Amino acid sequence: MVIAGNIGSGGSYLGIYKKDDNGNPVLVFPSDEPKQYDSASYSSPEDMIKAFLQDANINEPIYAACFGISGQPENGYIIGLDWKFSQDELCDFWVEHSWKKKIGECDEAKIKELPVVRLVHNIEAIDFNVLLESGELVELNDEANTANDKDKGGVPFNCALIGVRGGLGEALVYWGRPPGTFDQETFKTSPSEGGYANLAPSSEEGVKLLNYLFEHPEYLKGPEVVTCQDVLSERGIVSMYQFFKDKQGEDGATAPDELEKLISDKNIKSAAKEIIKMALEEKNALCEQVIDLFFSIYGAEAGDLALKYYAKGGVYFLHGSTTPPELVDKLIDKLKQGSFMQAFTRRTMPQVVDLLKSIPVKFVQDANTRMIRGAARRAIENEPLASVFYRECK
Repeated sequence: MVIAGNIGSGGSYLGIYKKDDNGNPVLVFPSDEPKQYDSASYSSPEDMIKAFLQDANINEPIYAACFGISGQPENGYIIGLDWKFSQDELCDFWVEHSWKKKIGECDEAKIKELPVVRLVHNIEAIDFNVLLESGELVELNDEANTANDKDKGGVPFNCALIGVRGGLGEALVYWGRPPGTFDQETFKTSPSEGGYANLAPSSEEGVKLLNYLFEHPEYLKGPEVVTCQDVLSERGIVSMYQFFKDKQGEDGATAPDELEKLISDKNIKSAAKEIIKMALEEKNALCEQVIDLFFSIYGAEAGDLALKYYAKGGVYFLHGSTTPPELVDKLIDKLKQGSFMQAFTRRTMPQVVDLLKSIPVKFVQDANTRMIRGAARRAIENEPLASVFYRECK
């Protein structure tokens, strides 16, 4: 068995998996869906994983683990948390708390070279090859050319992944094989830190928002710079709400009391959810303005990504957990008919407009679960060797 998880500042999800007869991951604990933890309540990932192991109370050996993180795996950094850790340190922890041995009693070099605990960028954890076979993908671009997904040489076109949660995640998906191997060619994911790129609004309202954020640096992660994920994130949604609220003044749309309470309590995740919920339910004009601008900037960024990666194979919109399940259909309609797709194709050159109109834009439901299952697959790949090291260590 293995442990897999998706770890971020807004919440973490952990589960224990085993492989079925076809080698696919099957959730063992919890039995229904991965267990959620409030990341900020723990001082380190080790403390959170230790709590999970205690909750699971599994007596069988767990050989390996893989965690997708919202940050930089190589630097042990997660956006929005003060944790500092490394893959090697997690391997030490794993041997002690899961294998019940000290790392010095085992073959440390082999354990860390495998490694028995692997960190990947959370968007990289998604198994894109499995995603393509999903029947849950929804096309957002009615003009997309879906008849041809390969170039003249038969090589599949590049694709792109984009998603917003605590921050902005972006990745290139390309056709190839792992470097230095003769494995079969397949889709590979190359993550980025595009969320930290400087924001370049392409609309008059977007420029006003940019100037507002410069005047209110309390809404920014760093002084004097507005990044894409200062806007395309849960906290960005809340910042936009404040922007429209201040812009309208006392004579503007009424601010809902329950939303104001969430914001004053700095419950950003819940506040962002409430803004989206009230907008999709058409219960508050202020919230509707927020998501119109939010999806306009989001759509423009998705279109930029398609151009930069020449992603003729499609852009995949990773839906997170900010929209209540019962409102997902309304969200899809909003994306298709509203500012998102309009901004996706809004360019100056007709040839570029035509190119973007031809690119599929797929809505990916339940992206969080897909990230965890992708991490589980990676852990299962390491399980056979990890089990050998475990027995040698014992």
